[in-house]
Amino acid sequence: MATSSSPTFLSKHGYWLLLIPPIFVYALASVLFELSMHTKSVEWVTILSTHIASQDFSPITSKLIEMKLRYIWFTTVLVNLVVCLYAASLGGIIIYRSHTRKRLITVTIIGSALIIFGLVSLMISSATGNAMYRLIYYFSFSTLQATGLYSTAFLNHVDMLLLLINTLAIIVPCIVLLAASSTLAPSPKQNQGGLAYLTKQMQYLKGVLNVGSALLVGGILHMSAWIRWPTGLLSDPVEQSALSGAVLAVTMFWGATFTLMLITTYGPAASYLSRQARKLAEQAQQAGTIKDPQRWLQDNHFSVTLGEQLPQISAILGPVLAGPIGSFLMSHVST
Repeated sequence: MATSSSPTFLSKHGYWLLLIPPIFVYALASVLFELSMHTKSVEWVTILSTHIASQDFSPITSKLIEMKLRYIWFTTVLVNLVVCLYAASLGGIIIYRSHTRKRLITVTIIGSALIIFGLVSLMISSATGNAMYRLIYYFSFSTLQATGLYSTAFLNHVDMLLLLINTLAIIVPCIVLLAASSTLAPSPKQNQGGLAYLTKQMQYLKGVLNVGSALLVGGILHMSAWIRWPTGLLSDPVEQSALSGAVLAVTMFWGATFTLMLITTYGPAASYLSRQARKLAEQAQQAGTIKDPQRWLQDNHFSVTLGEQLPQISAILGPVLAGPIGSFLMSHVST
């Protein structure tokens, strides 16, 4: 009988271990982000909101700058919704094709537990007013509310869109993470396996990496546009620059977090599939079906050399670069 420490157990269920590193990175980042907010941080948010509300918004320039930033935010909302739909669809297809019906039940249970935990954490964040709530949601929303420029109906629509995006930001990454771990799962069919199966799983893994990167880049751009919206309501260029710098710092923190999550997800999975493919390729060489295993690995994109991994490296660096690039582009709009 196989035990929890036996190779048989790991070969059947070890792919679930891939969930641990990215979840650990996110949990660590959340703790550090919470510690970064000192006890009086809410005061500057209130002061800034009051200061913005006291300004004169009658000049046409102020109205045009605000309009630009408002539409930039709505653009990021559109991008987020479309990317979430695509990521969820692709992740669902990969999960379905990688598991038997029995294993799909396990995937559903684990996925539901992760999503429920995330939604509960979101509600606790709103109720307790932690760093994530105060520095991202509360800051911009309270500022917009304090200006008196927006109707209650408009703010309610904004609030509903934020709730939708925050909910999808919990559900869709869980699906993508489960899809990533599914690429390491044993073949769901007894007569299917070997190099052909590993090749398909590597293609799935790279697809998960690309869609995951797009999802996280979209999240960073949305975060940047949302926190930067009040920048267009400041008339003083020095204050605009200071607030833009603060926004950049927050987005770079989460961009670095998301990049580390991609590294800890893709790196171990790609290495595992490459090792498995190398073993099977060497066996195929001994059987006479493959002449050059190294050549076969390169042709089927199992090589882990720097040149072969450049597209994946670019995808991994996407989230951490999204903050500075978005800040550069939006700084020219808001000035």
